[in-house]
Parts: sequence; structure tokens; C-alpha cells
Amino acid sequence: GDITSDGAVNLTSAGGISTAGDITTTGDVVNFNSATTMDGSIAVDTGVGAGDINFVSTLDLFFHSLTLTAGTGSVTFAGAVGDAPGNAIGTITINSAFNVTAASINAAIFRQIAGTGATTFNGAQTYSALAGLNVVTSGTIALNNSVTTIPPTGGNFGNVTLNGGAGLTIGALGDITSDGAVNLTGGGTGINTAGDITTTGAVVNFNSATTLDGAVSIDTTNGGSEIGASIL
Repeated sequence: GDITSDGAVNLTSAGGISTAGDITTTGDVVNFNSATTMDGSIAVDTGVGAGDINFVSTLDLFFHSLTLTAGTGSVTFAGAVGDAPGNAIGTITINSAFNVTAASINAAIFRQIAGTGATTFNGAQTYSALAGLNVVTSGTIALNNSVTTIPPTGGNFGNVTLNGGAGLTIGALGDITSDGAVNLTGGGTGINTAGDITTTGAVVNFNSATTLDGAVSIDTTNGGSEIGASIL
């Protein structure tokens, strides 16, 4: 059921979309206009041009992998992504995009390899695999809600890496709770933060000039029995 199109791809179903097929366009938009369930791993590639990829409703990953290549287009997750936080098992990889905007996410891994615009997380996120949340972009990153890499049912706890070449902003609701290392980097305007960080004995690195936009608490001893790691 793969789709290769030289025009826009619009998918809609009153009963929801179930898909295991890849989609390829030549710089044209791909819209999932209804609640979407992945029945297999899929790749959506709009080429090097300005082809946006939009998930207008919810997206259930199950244990599958979603790979998105939007070129100079943007990626939007308007609805909740993934299953319940205790069943965060799917993987999301964004190879390229201009802007990336997401509501809540529950997954094993969210990885953005490249970006040029603004990457914005507006909803709470939970990750269950070692790679956790890993975003690298030459643009900006805004974390407006919480990130947790310690899911309620346990698992291979993950790291948090946020690297915004043009700046990193963490809002007052953008608290990070991680069982792995936290690495924060902001070029351009540097790091602006009002979010707390808690780890279970894992390092927290502020790798760029940092400005506090509010009171911030950093605790690397969560769990009581860990030896606190360094805060740089």
C-alpha cells in the first residue's frame, strides 16, 4: 500500500486511518486528517522541497517506527502521539524539517536529526528507551511542557539531549525528570530556562550561556540512594 505522488496526499476516514504503507511525494504536502493507527513501520518522505507532513488528529505508534523526511517543509503532530505513558514503545525519527510542532508524546524514542526552524513541544512527553529525547537542530527549541524518561512501568531509562543551534528555551512547565544524562545546548541566544531538572544520579550539562527566566531546582539524587552527579 505504498503511495508515490507528484501531488498532495490527503488521507481521511470517519472510522480512523490504519496504515503500514510508506508515502513519497516530490515536495508536496501529506495530511493525515483523521485519527491514525500504525499497523507497521512507515516512512513519509516529501523530498528536499517544502512538503509539510501533518498529523491532524491522534497517532498510535504501537511498537512501530515512524520516519519522517520533510526537507524544508514542517512537521506537525496536532493530537496526542503514542499510547498510555506506561506503554511508550514506538519510535519517531525526523530526518529533516523546517518547523516541528508536537502536542503530547508517549514513545520509546523521539529523535530529530536536523532542522532549520523552530522545534516546539507543547505537551507532556514520556520516553522509555535509552536514546530518550534527542533533538539536534540549527534552529530553536522550545520545551513548554514536561519530559519524563522514567515511565511508570519501568524499562530502559533514557537520556535527554536538546541542542538548538539558534537557542533553547525551557518554560516554567518544562520540567525534566530523567534516569539518564541531560545535555542542554543553545547557540545564538543561548539557554533560557525556568524548568526544574531531576535525575537519578546522572549528569546534567548546561553546555551554553544560561539565563534563568524563573526559579530553577536541579537535583541529581532522585531516589535517595544515588550519588549525585556533577552539574556543569
